[in-house]
Amino acid sequence: MSPRRPWPGEALDCFVDAYTSAYGALDSPRFRRGLARQLAVDPRIDRYWELVAEVVTEPGRRAEPTPGTAHDWLLSALAVETGTPPTTAV
Repeated sequence: MSPRRPWPGEALDCFVDAYTSAYGALDSPRFRRGLARQLAVDPRIDRYWELVAEVVTEPGRRAEPTPGTAHDWLLSALAVETGTPPTTAV
């Protein structure tokens, strides 16, 4: 089964809600655009999760999903919703 393409919806809303709660902000298109830009500027976490997937996946097998895989999917969904270019492909 192939993964679903990123899209706005309930999962993305929950993801953004975690950030609005942490920042004490209200969810809005402006907040989401700013969040998308902010999260796209630091690619170090992407490399970390690539390495985790490499460690937990048996040689010759498809990469095991990690929390980073979910995070990339949510960032891509946020980019789709806000029109902000993503930094990684899912």
